[in-house]
Amino acid sequence: MVVGWAPRLAGKRFHVRMHRRGLKGILSSQQEARLLDEALLEALTRAGSSGAVRFEDADAVVDVETLGHRAGLTLWTREELDLYPLLKTE
Repeated sequence: MVVGWAPRLAGKRFHVRMHRRGLKGILSSQQEARLLDEALLEALTRAGSSGAVRFEDADAVVDVETLGHRAGLTLWTREELDLYPLLKTE
């Protein structure tokens, strides 16, 4: 689950990006990404740490890709995104 990455996001600026294929009208990419951002911030707070949701100059991006009812999650650091510009999670 995405909150398992909270320790890696401690003290960092991050955001969740969701790329949805299918489930149009059933699943809102923006709403789901916002819920995951909030869940991560809550997990950080419970752990006594901090973090911030930032779209510009983020230290990390959680990328959610869905295809129908299936989903995959990845966590990309700024260094990885710089190294692999084809990822284009922004």
